[in-house]
Amino acid sequence: MRVAASKLRKSGIAQRISSGKVISRSTRRLIRIAVSDDLVKIRQAERRKVEIVTDQSFELPGGKFLHISSDHSKHKGTKFAFLGTSLFPGRTEPCLLVKNEGRCFIFNCGDNVYRELQRASYLEKQCTIFVTSMDINNIVGLPGLLSPGVLPPPVVIYGPQGLRQYIRATLRACFARVPTKYTVHELLLNNDLRVGNQQSQDLMHEDELYGDDLLCSGNDSYPLVEDDHLNVISWSLCQKKQSCGFIYKETGTSGNSIALVSRKSERVPWCLKAKDVDVLVHEIDNTIHGAQIAGDQAKAINAKSLVMSGCSRTGSQELEAAKSRFGKASVALSMDHVTFTLNNNG
Repeated sequence: MRVAASKLRKSGIAQRISSGKVISRSTRRLIRIAVSDDLVKIRQAERRKVEIVTDQSFELPGGKFLHISSDHSKHKGTKFAFLGTSLFPGRTEPCLLVKNEGRCFIFNCGDNVYRELQRASYLEKQCTIFVTSMDINNIVGLPGLLSPGVLPPPVVIYGPQGLRQYIRATLRACFARVPTKYTVHELLLNNDLRVGNQQSQDLMHEDELYGDDLLCSGNDSYPLVEDDHLNVISWSLCQKKQSCGFIYKETGTSGNSIALVSRKSERVPWCLKAKDVDVLVHEIDNTIHGAQIAGDQAKAINAKSLVMSGCSRTGSQELEAAKSRFGKASVALSMDHVTFTLNNNG
């Protein structure tokens, strides 16, 4: 933080810290102000970067288009937005929101997601939450999103084993209530794991409704949402530390499809399940190697486009690395509050 460091040097605080002298309360306040000012500059730079990378369009095979814009009302179609993409200063922890025809699907729930949802007015009449793994970055904002009761009922949550216990323990520790009630469906890897809420050692929270324990089907996938308009399925990405991938696919004339995988994904098991998907959203670890893996996996499943989440602010090197492996130009970086729209009419 160059600005903060410059202020501290000019005020002589840096010399006092290095010499081991006791720092007064007023001096500590100056340090906090300097660091806070620097964080504001980072956020302003991040917003300027969003303005630069937005307003792009890719023409995809099959006559479809993928539009990228900071204005979520600019294009009509299936919309997905990143309320958070990484842990970098000035950005929000991971959260992807898919929105279509009065329904929204939230994938992961990092810190400050509640604030971002309120600010962006993304909530719809029906809201379903999906968690890819039990990483703290993916679930830390979940209790805070439930307790204010802003989500429309019923609140349905899908995630790996342990998610139900985490929500119960957090809500009880904070004496929190959930006015709209909620249900947690856990995704289990094999028959040896417990089945059913009755066998869970934890008592249910007073605002919790009974959920199911879903076992892998014969093809190692979980059919989660099935109706006349869309399907959402999940599958296991990593056996050692359970991580789930998801495919959102609309039925009917549009047939828009979005696949979401995390950086923990193993290459072979999930490829056939996401074959020919319109958009592959791939979380990477902010390295050239991570971008190359994302490009390889997008090519393996014959995805029409690739969106990488978790990159640095510029991400130019990661972008070029992914394009070279993917073999297509339809590669984009995710940024906070940037809306992607998938449609058939441009």
